[in-house]
Amino acid sequence: MVFGEFREILFFRDVEEMIRFEAGLRTRLKPDESEKAWEETAVFIRSKIADKKEFLRRLEDYAQNGKPVWYAGRNPCCDDLSDDQLIKSYLNLFRGAKYEKMLAKALWATHIDYYAEKALENGKMTLELTVGAGLGTAAVASKMTDSDFLTCVDIDFICAKNADGILSHYGKRGFGIASSLWNLPFDDETFFTVCSHFGIDECREIGTVLSEAVRVLKPGGRIVLASNESGYRRTKPYFDMYGIDRPEAMKLLRQVRHYADKQQLDSIMSGFGLTEISCKSFGERYVAVYKKK
Repeated sequence: MVFGEFREILFFRDVEEMIRFEAGLRTRLKPDESEKAWEETAVFIRSKIADKKEFLRRLEDYAQNGKPVWYAGRNPCCDDLSDDQLIKSYLNLFRGAKYEKMLAKALWATHIDYYAEKALENGKMTLELTVGAGLGTAAVASKMTDSDFLTCVDIDFICAKNADGILSHYGKRGFGIASSLWNLPFDDETFFTVCSHFGIDECREIGTVLSEAVRVLKPGGRIVLASNESGYRRTKPYFDMYGIDRPEAMKLLRQVRHYADKQQLDSIMSGFGLTEISCKSFGERYVAVYKKK
C-alpha cells in the first residue's frame, strides 16, 4: 500500500485520529498550501508525541508489532471525497503552469532529465505508477513527442487530476486514473515502459506493486525507478522535530524498514526474471532500469 511518509509508523495504533486530522487539513487548505499543512501537522504530532522518549517508544512499538495500515482516509475507488475535495481535484486540471515552475525549481535535481528520457521509447505506451505532486509526470510530459502516450495511476484522485492537468498543459496525450497499485486495471503486457518517480519509496507492499508492474509490461519492456538511497531525506523533518541526528535516524529507519533500498529492489526484480540494464547514481538518489525478457 502507499502511505504518507512517516506518519503511518508513528500513528499505526491511533490511526483513526490521524485520519480525522488529515481529512480536516484537506478540507481547509488548498493543494498549494503544503508549508501550512506541514506546520499544522507538526503541531498535531507534538500534541501527541511530547518528546524524544515518546517518539522512540513509538518507533520501537512499530518495529516489534506494526503492520501496514490504511491511514490515508481513502480507498481504492476514491469514493470518499467531499464536495469540496472533488472541486479541488478538478481545479488541478487548470493549474498546469505551476508544473513549469516546479521543474524550474528542480533544476538541481540532476536525475530528472535522465529519468524522463528512460521512461519514453519511440512513441510506445508508458505507465507511471504514482503521480503525487507531479514533478516526475511533468518531467516526462515535457519530453514527450506527439506519438507518445502516458497513462498515470495514483491511489489519490487529486493526484490523478494532477496528471490530467500536466498533460493538458503540455498538450500531450494521456490521462490520470485513480486506482489501486496492487491491482492495476490493465490487461497483461499492455505497456512498453513502467516508470515511478520516488513512488516506490512510499510503498510497503513493494513485491505486490512491482509484480503488477511486471504483469502489465510487454516482453522486452523496461521498468524505470527513481528512488532514494534511504528514507532519510523524506523523513528528516520528523527526526529534526525531536533532535535526532542523521546517524541515529538511519539506524532507526533500518529497524522500521519503511523504504526499499537498492539491494532489496534488485532481489525483487531478479525474482521476477528482470535484468538490470543500467543504474545511475545522483548523490543520495538513483535511477535504475530493469528489462523484462
